[in-house]
Amino acid sequence: MKLTWKKDNKSKKRSLAAISKYPNLPFDQQDPGDSIEIGSKDEEHSNSELVVASHEPLNSESDRHLAESFQAQGNKLAEDGKYREALGKWEAALNLMPESAVLRTKGTRATELEPSWAEAWITLGRAQLNFGEPDSAIESFDKALAIKHDKEEDKAGKLAIRLANAGSSMVLKSAIELNIIAIISTATIGGEYLSSSQIAALIPSKNPDAAIVVDRMLRLLASYDIIKCFLHTKEHGHVERLYGAGPICEFLSRNQDREGSIAPLFLLHHDEIFMKSWFHLNDTILEGGIPFNKAYGMTAFEYQGIDQRLNRVFNQAMSNHTTLFMNKILDVYKGFEDLHVLVNVGGGIGVPLNIITSKYPHIKGINYDLPHVLADAPSYPDVDHVGGDMFWILHDWSDEHCLKLLNNCWDALPSNGKVIIAEAILPVKPENITSSHIVYEEDLLMLAHNPGGKERSQKEFEALALKSGFSGFQVVCCAYNMWIMEFHKGSYT
Repeated sequence: MKLTWKKDNKSKKRSLAAISKYPNLPFDQQDPGDSIEIGSKDEEHSNSELVVASHEPLNSESDRHLAESFQAQGNKLAEDGKYREALGKWEAALNLMPESAVLRTKGTRATELEPSWAEAWITLGRAQLNFGEPDSAIESFDKALAIKHDKEEDKAGKLAIRLANAGSSMVLKSAIELNIIAIISTATIGGEYLSSSQIAALIPSKNPDAAIVVDRMLRLLASYDIIKCFLHTKEHGHVERLYGAGPICEFLSRNQDREGSIAPLFLLHHDEIFMKSWFHLNDTILEGGIPFNKAYGMTAFEYQGIDQRLNRVFNQAMSNHTTLFMNKILDVYKGFEDLHVLVNVGGGIGVPLNIITSKYPHIKGINYDLPHVLADAPSYPDVDHVGGDMFWILHDWSDEHCLKLLNNCWDALPSNGKVIIAEAILPVKPENITSSHIVYEEDLLMLAHNPGGKERSQKEFEALALKSGFSGFQVVCCAYNMWIMEFHKGSYT
């Protein structure tokens, strides 16, 4: 690529105030999606030149040396084909010499080689403006702004297409179920990256083309940064993709008994039984009711009582998610230290209480849950399993049901007792950030599977506490988007 800005002595001279109608000139905008590679093997890449006019002196000799250094770095980057980085260096040089320097080259302009590159027009406009050509600069900035607008529209179009594709989550489901994520994670810990052929050889496949399918799956997951992909050039120039674990894999392949994992929760949410609920969301909007009930004629909890497979899937998902969360929360939450008896209402197979009483052996734990849940519960020291009918955690139920549960808790507590709530807190305003995505998706999961289920805002939790007779409400800490809240029966500090 060759860059040139030539001074046109015939251009009109206008004050900088003349361009004040362009308040959003994109002098400093950078769009990661604009990086390009231009040119061919037949192109001759000339060294760029930074010609310094003598109209005004630089601020200091050190500025001149620094500008020349930036210019040289830009030249080298351009020779290596790194044109975006080169423009950045030349921009830095122009900033040091705003009115006495202009970047020139021996060849054609970047904007002529690639007219759709907004950053080239921006830098050209900077050079024209600094060199006393505001009319030309305005034309360049107008073109840059038009390109930016087109790129935003293109970005929105790509997002719409991505939303229309439903493959990524199901591909990850297969990678978890076939143990592919665990295989890759184990190899990465040992410092090894695996090809799709090596991975396919470690799964019980009879398909001779399994390696091809695995490679197609993994390159999709790599595009989401779930796993890492490295290119390895073999003999005769053949390029092979090698795969390693990304940071997310740590949460998908942990020791489930000791550390917990998100993988079982992922498999529960993508289980065929649960997925069928979503096909009745329209019916719920138009007619009312609960999607899961419309699909199966009963609640999700009732269904688990008759389907042992789903019950195991559910219990494993809850225990792993709880293990992951509790291991983290015990590092930051100190509210268990002064307790003597702790009842976990809807405690599943007892994992939360086991983790808590292991750290605080002075606590007597009582795990209360449905009988078919406790059927799979192992025995733990200092934990008694008590079966009965009850409401699950608060986000599974309507406000009316939650108040009944909390009223019973209030009645059973001593005067200095408290209810400890571990739930997500719903943001009041939706934002395009991961923590918001998690809570709003969980809110729809509750709507699809539970009667009156929903996530709640902080004010809604506080209203539940006060309406059920508690005198104090406190948000204490957070781990993995789950918040610890306390409902105090008596005074608290």
